Amino acid sequence: MKIVHWNISKKSHPMYALRKYEDALFSHIKELRQEWDIGRIWRSDGKILGSTVFSWFFYKSNNADIVHATSQTV
Repeated sequence: MKIVHWNISKKSHPMYALRKYEDALFSHIKELRQEWDIGRIWRSDGKILGSTVFSWFFYKSNNADIVHATSQTV
């Protein structure tokens, strides 16, 4: 099974509540089954491509069976 996890956070964001939640959720999903192919999509670090609304245009499913997004992403 292929799963894609969409994050509202950027890799460069500090570890505040939302980033901690997304990291913990991703780690827990990975622990469920080792045979699952789990990927993660982060927002770009750039000012324009990394803006929240603009970044949504670049989120893709990558042919995943399941796509998970946090409520801020949806």
